[in-house]
Amino acid sequence: MRMIDAEKMAVEESEAYIFAQSQIKDELTRSVNAVVHTKIQRLIADTPTVDAAEVMRDQWISVKDRLPETEDEVLVLTMSKNGNINVDKGYFANGRFVHRGRAEVTHWMPLPEPPEEVMR
Repeated sequence: MRMIDAEKMAVEESEAYIFAQSQIKDELTRSVNAVVHTKIQRLIADTPTVDAAEVMRDQWISVKDRLPETEDEVLVLTMSKNGNINVDKGYFANGRFVHRGRAEVTHWMPLPEPPEEVMR
């Protein structure tokens, strides 16, 4: 699944539409462009939204299915012997997960990308 920023997409499409309309000289082409613009805006508005938390849940990978690349930092989901669940950062090396605790790693996922403002 690929997530998009629908608001940003709608704004950028509107800006492209306004620019195109300013460049088009004949009325028929302007009318066709307006119809296309309306349909694109409707498609964007009608696209179902996705719950980000649900997407994150779907990204957990069971250690029974696959292991991460050696020494790649990942998020790990651990379960202690008394049933406590924890999320931590760790990596896989020498046939085992290395993380802060001793609880068993049941699932893992790649680290998310940092926020854009941090990367500037």
